[in-house]
Amino acid sequence: MEDRIEIRKDFQPVVVFGLLLVATLILWLFAFVSLPSDSESVEWLQRAPLVCFGRTASGLPDTGGWLLLVAAPILFLIVVLIGYGADLVTSASQLSATFFGKCIIAVLVSWLAIQTVWVGFKIVPRLSSPVESVDLLEEFPETYPKRMIAAPEFELINQYGQPIKLSDMKGKVVILTFMFAHCQTMCPLILKAVQEASADISATDIAVVFITLDPWRDTPSALPQMAKSWKLKDGQFALSADPEVVNAVLDSYQIPRTRDDKNGEVVHPALVQVINRSGQIIYTLNNPSAKWLVAAAEKVLAEK
Repeated sequence: MEDRIEIRKDFQPVVVFGLLLVATLILWLFAFVSLPSDSESVEWLQRAPLVCFGRTASGLPDTGGWLLLVAAPILFLIVVLIGYGADLVTSASQLSATFFGKCIIAVLVSWLAIQTVWVGFKIVPRLSSPVESVDLLEEFPETYPKRMIAAPEFELINQYGQPIKLSDMKGKVVILTFMFAHCQTMCPLILKAVQEASADISATDIAVVFITLDPWRDTPSALPQMAKSWKLKDGQFALSADPEVVNAVLDSYQIPRTRDDKNGEVVHPALVQVINRSGQIIYTLNNPSAKWLVAAAEKVLAEK
């Protein structure tokens, strides 16, 4: 009996190291996995990665998220190495000498290899996607470039089941952005900024338009629930149509995007267009703050 207890104590260092490895792998899995969003029962799981790891414009974790994913495991590893030292090597050697130990090691090594490749496929497209970094200036620059180009016309379906054109909103300043219901990365940030900005703008001649990036799932019949979830108010529209129609609109606005056909995830920048009363795109903003959106919209509203 004492021998068995002694053997278990010998295995303690490698068991602690194994648990640290498993916890790290689960943490990384949680950070990058795409969860289904068609069930309200998992809504907290959809939002938890955004809260825990944050999101940048590319959809990758922010600085705090990377610290949690990288720095925290390394710190714990250093503690384990200092605490056990050479005992960890001895413990690993003893475990690998048993059939059960070899099986455990093989499972962990395979898991680590597979998940490393999987995370690589998640990260690399986002690093190479055409997304500009967020401008850290607090105030909207007076010299921010104006585009002054005609906004492409479109005809899509809104959350009321009605066809709507951009020309129907002529005479209003339009805040136009692009997102989708299943998005767990940039879209909640875009929605928050746009809604905060629209609440701060006192003018009534403002229209807010969200065009889906995922018309395969964000069908016209799904728009009422999307509008409810996004808490859209009067003068705010969620738009969709058949996929080929929506994609033609997205192409006309030159919206860069890549879609994973397996899980429907769309990698995209957080672009917001501010269109004047005459139907011209004045500003194209990438991942703007609410403060920037308010300033840009007010400048356009002030134009004669």
